[in-house]
Amino acid sequence: MRNSVCTEPPIVTIGILSSNARRYLDRTIPAILSWIHPNHELLVVDNGSTDGTVEHLRGLVGLRIVCNGENAGYGHGKNMLVSLARAEYVLLLDDDILIPTADVVSECLAFCVRHPETAFVSVPLVEPGSERTPHYGLFFTEPKKGVTLEQLRSRPYFQVGGATGGLIFCRKSVFQQLGGYDTIYSCHIDDFDLSARAYLQGWQIYTLTGVHAVHLGTERRLDTNRWAARNAYHLCGFLRMILKNYTLPGALFWAPVASVWILWKTISKYRETRNRKVLTSYVMSVSYFFRDLRDTLQRRTAIQTNRVVREDIFRRVSSPWQ
Repeated sequence: MRNSVCTEPPIVTIGILSSNARRYLDRTIPAILSWIHPNHELLVVDNGSTDGTVEHLRGLVGLRIVCNGENAGYGHGKNMLVSLARAEYVLLLDDDILIPTADVVSECLAFCVRHPETAFVSVPLVEPGSERTPHYGLFFTEPKKGVTLEQLRSRPYFQVGGATGGLIFCRKSVFQQLGGYDTIYSCHIDDFDLSARAYLQGWQIYTLTGVHAVHLGTERRLDTNRWAARNAYHLCGFLRMILKNYTLPGALFWAPVASVWILWKTISKYRETRNRKVLTSYVMSVSYFFRDLRDTLQRRTAIQTNRVVREDIFRRVSSPWQ
């Protein structure tokens, strides 16, 4: 590990999970280093990159590097970032998130200090060349529409069902109290799952609109093989999240809805690409769900027994722009 620039315990750890993303890190890390404060630390956990990322990062001054010999997965990597953070407050970032100024850190920190009931805070993520963004929070029972930053800023902050996974600000102690990410699968549903568990323990989640960051990796969505690899964990991850966290009536309603919705998305993607991997990925996801069903139900028992909020409040949180 490279020593951090901090000589005193930092107030905020900025943690980046990377995987074969040197083309993004060449922009995102220099941007952070240009504004990083002495009471911040910059920590990078690399998930088995083979594109020269690690060698490049070791040549930089002002960050700490931890290398996994293989891709340990999204949830495991983010959990590592939090466990290794020296600060109580942690900003978790994907490797393709560009933060041009320190305002994101200072605004998120100030909000969490003023609102101790907050588990997670996110900010809108905009994509280069796009005037509208759907990346302003997660919602469990409704599709999101793209809105402009001007629309978002009509409210200084608003409650969301879940934190936007590419950029999450939190207290280390709260993250660990919640048990961190579920590491059985590696998919974006992990953010929904962690957010649901936060609400069940009485926490709240917000998006701040006075600041924003830039999502650089939009072309990743165009890679069909990458899409299929993610889809292999989409259905099983969604169903696991629902069965673990929802009340029984909610689970009985939303599990079939999610299954049909993801099947429709899979068929639509196959019609677009004619790539058999797309269909195979759905079948694989079904098999993973049944393979791990016993573990899912055991986790459900623990979560439902220990929840302090009896209703699924997270399902009722709606976007102000619907």
